[in-house]
Amino acid sequence: MDWSSIIQTALEMAIQILLPVALGFVVIFIKQQISAIKSKIDQENLAIAGSFVKAFVLAAEQSGLTGKLNNVGEEKKAWVLAQLDAALNVRGIDLDFEVLSALIEAAVYEAWHNNPVPEIEE
Repeated sequence: MDWSSIIQTALEMAIQILLPVALGFVVIFIKQQISAIKSKIDQENLAIAGSFVKAFVLAAEQSGLTGKLNNVGEEKKAWVLAQLDAALNVRGIDLDFEVLSALIEAAVYEAWHNNPVPEIEE
């Protein structure tokens, strides 16, 4: 009985069994890392879009008060969407229309409930 050939055969079988298992764990780990990176990028893009939305909503509200825009919600929202689309395109950020619309509505709600716009006396 040659012990070296038995050990070699046992090692070859162990490698054949353990290598696919190890590769499976590596693939799962890599997929989790990619998912975490994508989530982080999405959160960063959402934060950037949120800061733009707040600024554009406040600008639209001020423009509505000064008469540069009709003081109509739909017109101001369309203006904010156009400005937001241009600003995000420059930075290569692509977000869904429904997400942008929800960000705008949240910013309007926050602007009106945290800092109500004073009425202008004529």
